[in-house]
Amino acid sequence: MTDSIISPPSELDIGQPRMPVIAIIGRPNVGKSTLFNRLIGKRRAITDPTPGVTRDPIPERWLLGNHPVTIIDSGGVKIDREGLDGLVAD
Repeated sequence: MTDSIISPPSELDIGQPRMPVIAIIGRPNVGKSTLFNRLIGKRRAITDPTPGVTRDPIPERWLLGNHPVTIIDSGGVKIDREGLDGLVAD
């Protein structure tokens, strides 16, 4: 993923304004991926009634008004962690 916002900044980024980042974060199965898909206007994130389908953050460039931002769909965050829950939260 070469245009990931998770990558460390390169030396070429010095002096360049950074693109704002908006992360959609919440409990499992509340519609984060559905909201993400609706905002970007395409089906990039998988939606399913089964909790825990989204595990990795999914970044996408998006226009908020006329301003470019990076919007990120994330996996659900649970207090009681079991199985892969800890890795998803990390």
